[in-house]
Amino acid sequence: MIVDSSNLYFHPEGGHVLAGYSIPDEPPGFDFGYDGRDFFESQIWPRLAHRFSTFERCGHVRGWAGLYAVTPDRSGIAGAVAGFTNLFEGHSFTGRGVMQSYGIGTALAELIDTGRSRDIEIAPLARDRFGDPARWVTEDLHI
Repeated sequence: MIVDSSNLYFHPEGGHVLAGYSIPDEPPGFDFGYDGRDFFESQIWPRLAHRFSTFERCGHVRGWAGLYAVTPDRSGIAGAVAGFTNLFEGHSFTGRGVMQSYGIGTALAELIDTGRSRDIEIAPLARDRFGDPARWVTEDLHI
């Protein structure tokens, strides 16, 4: 999967390319509307063609609308859930979950098995960070 600095993402999917783009200033809420070809032509296709000129020949086949689980700092949540015994969470890695799932899964498995994550430090992704914006884990790509 490639995530472009324009917030475009794409990867091979069967004999096609799956591409998407999440509008950064879209208001919060639940919107399952799909603008289809118009959205592809105005938002996705120009970014694809700018990234690789061979995409100038591509066209819209089909698509869908979906929801993103976006946290205040736009990074995922991982670790033990405060106040519970043996309850762990790893979620909200919107758009990058497929790329980060192996690392987060491994870190959580180590945390569950040994009480700490050995190779990947996930403490900064704890849910309680949202109480202090100085502890937020902000990715520049999402700003």
